[in-house]
Amino acid sequence: PYSYLVTNTGNVPVTGITVSDPTAGAVTCAQTSLAVGASTTCAANSLYVISISDEVAGSVDNSAVKSAVHLVVRMVAMKVAQLAA
Repeated sequence: PYSYLVTNTGNVPVTGITVSDPTAGAVTCAQTSLAVGASTTCAANSLYVISISDEVAGSVDNSAVKSAVHLVVRMVAMKVAQLAA
């Protein structure tokens, strides 16, 4: 599954952390509150299966959106299921 590292780069603790990824689907975070400078890992709840149109295009375009105060989301490990050759 896709995974994401969420880091609180602000100067106040944050709560209610969520990550939204329309390609990967539902995402669950290990923690939903972070102290200043703290990080948590979030992961998609299911695998993304590469479609025929993805294969024809030669790539999968994906982006995720975070929500909470003073957060930056950085993609750290993007893994997708491969179609059998």
